[in-house]
Amino acid sequence: MMGIQVFNKPNDYKFFKDECVEFNYKWLTEELGIDPDEITFVEDVWAGGGNLGPSIEYFVRGLEVGNMVFMQYKTFHDGSRADLDIKVIDVGIGLERIAWLYNGSATSYMDTFATAIAYFQ
Repeated sequence: MMGIQVFNKPNDYKFFKDECVEFNYKWLTEELGIDPDEITFVEDVWAGGGNLGPSIEYFVRGLEVGNMVFMQYKTFHDGSRADLDIKVIDVGIGLERIAWLYNGSATSYMDTFATAIAYFQ
């Protein structure tokens, strides 16, 4: 799993949602050469560890390749929330899935575990 983390402090803003989506889209289409028609974005909400924020997962040919989580709220036991002082981006990308995209195997497992699969066959 590859990851990108960005910590936007009150006096040290780097980038947030719009720029992150744009950077990921350009990486997929311009750097990896994936046809935009093969990419699907799904927006959701992520919550965990007292943090909450929007999440965008991206799929290529039906396989989830990565996600972008934008932690911007702190949650409380009474259900309320407040803005976080530091807005965090957490991007996760499946490295083995990138190999699958490039090699065109039937599944990402064929690229990652080819030696083990051959051994057990």
